[in-house]
Amino acid sequence: MNVSGGTVNGTTYGGTTQGIGSVKTNRATVSGTATVLHDVLGGRSMTGEVSGNILDFKEATADNLTGGRLAGMNAAANAASNTVTVTSGTVNQDVRGGEIIAPSATGNVSGNKVNINNGTINGTVTAGYNMGTGKADGNELRITNGSIAGVVTGGHGTQTGEVSGNTVDITGGTLSGSIRGGFAYDGKASANTVTITGGTLSGSTIVGGFSANGAAADNTATVGGVSFTGDIMGGSAGAGADKNKVFLKNGANITGNAYAGLVGNGGDVTGNELTIEASGATVTDDAVGGRNNAAAGDVTDNKAYM
Repeated sequence: MNVSGGTVNGTTYGGTTQGIGSVKTNRATVSGTATVLHDVLGGRSMTGEVSGNILDFKEATADNLTGGRLAGMNAAANAASNTVTVTSGTVNQDVRGGEIIAPSATGNVSGNKVNINNGTINGTVTAGYNMGTGKADGNELRITNGSIAGVVTGGHGTQTGEVSGNTVDITGGTLSGSIRGGFAYDGKASANTVTITGGTLSGSTIVGGFSANGAAADNTATVGGVSFTGDIMGGSAGAGADKNKVFLKNGANITGNAYAGLVGNGGDVTGNELTIEASGATVTDDAVGGRNNAAAGDVTDNKAYM
């Protein structure tokens, strides 16, 4: 499906089904400065697998972009390996690589990708978003240029599913919101990474992996060559932080705190590591290997290297 002009007030799909069938390897290509669209999706199914769909977007204006959507209640299938690439143009709201949007769904959101190479996005950008009970894992977000107003996230889970192995890689652009490798609500956030080597940042938080009510383990945030006003955390959680890491290098200037592992509500803080490398960085407030803000929970075997 190619759109290079005109206006569509409804939804534009590369491929879609209202039934139980899978939706795979469809492509939506949108271009043209005179093109004005509502929502654009590479592929959508109610309960079948949604995988390998591609959405390429440049020059045009649209409200929301999604590579692949699984929309039906109680769906057990996955939204996997869908891709959105934005080269230019304007997105009025959000961009998502792959998503499950039914709270009763049990499938996973895995291996989806979003590439932001330029353009203006006035909402959030998320590589993989799961509103169901399954995982959000292995999703990738890469930003090389452009302007993004909202939060950027590699993988986002809203229920008990684990959020793991998601990545955010930023080499340029203007980002006004917080940056999160993985965000879990009740599930565990594990092995998520954020790497930042360029860009203009004005959000409040950079975190490798965050869980509001679960644990955070083996997450990493690496920041170099940029200035940031706010806090940086390898892993932050409500119920324990283990083996998370922060690396600061190449003249990073952090006006705020840096915590490798941080717990807010309870649980132990164990084996987290903060490293300021020989290439140098500045942290105006605290630089901490492991910190517990709760009344209970041990803080053990954390390290800060400078």
